[in-house]
Amino acid sequence: MSEANSGAVLSGLERDARIFGIFGVCRSGTTAMQKLLISAGVVAYHQPIKSTLSRGETVVDLSAGGRVSAEARRQIAIKEAIGSYSVLACTYDALGPIADSVPTPEQVQTIITLKDPYNNFLSWIRMTENAPPRKPVTTEQLLENFILSYKTLHGIFEESRRRGIKTTVFDYDSDSMKDNAEELAQGLLDSIGLDSTAYTEGSWASIGGVDSPETSVIHLYPRPANILHDHLDASRGLEYVPPHDGAQILSPDMQVAVMSRLIDSGVYTAHNAMLQHAVQLAD
Repeated sequence: MSEANSGAVLSGLERDARIFGIFGVCRSGTTAMQKLLISAGVVAYHQPIKSTLSRGETVVDLSAGGRVSAEARRQIAIKEAIGSYSVLACTYDALGPIADSVPTPEQVQTIITLKDPYNNFLSWIRMTENAPPRKPVTTEQLLENFILSYKTLHGIFEESRRRGIKTTVFDYDSDSMKDNAEELAQGLLDSIGLDSTAYTEGSWASIGGVDSPETSVIHLYPRPANILHDHLDASRGLEYVPPHDGAQILSPDMQVAVMSRLIDSGVYTAHNAMLQHAVQLAD
């Protein structure tokens, strides 16, 4: 993690607060995970650290100017999607400010979301097509940002475990996710100490889908920080890219080049290391 981007400080938390930190590279299912925790009654903050740092500020006021009560801030989720078009967004320390805001590591729960890196990167390209950045970005530049983001995520994973924080990994590509999504979602809630009986009945797709409501989501800076997310939501650019769609996005030569770069850069090594700790269904 980059020391240059680790200066954020959280304010407005009670000393006995419990925090669920949701971390993943962009387009890896952090929003769906955020909605899952909301369904279990947790108030969630949408990228408060990234949005604060992107404004050139360092104090992250979780009271949201008085919009969130002290009682509601006793159990919260903070979703931080690592990466996008700036180096800061790909390298900032999303865990440190959370872990440093409470007295003990037992008050923090880290949740890492994963998707296959190659397919995840295809979703980055689709995201760029649906909401082009102000400055044009090449596939090669986007790929390097993706690699930076993955290294940052792996750093969060390792730092969380080093600090003694309970760390859970959720693999969206697992067989359990394909065949038993509901049970896996409830199992995750149980594993992090939330009441799975409060989980909203219905398919996982309705929780993670682009049309599901985001009640109880706190945006510290509603505009312009979330315009990209809103635009992608409206254009259905938040939908994941199936593996077989890769040929429609990249040429055969570029597909080989991207996969080779992901392997050579250590992205798959980091991915597989985190995958060893993924949530599994109980036998």
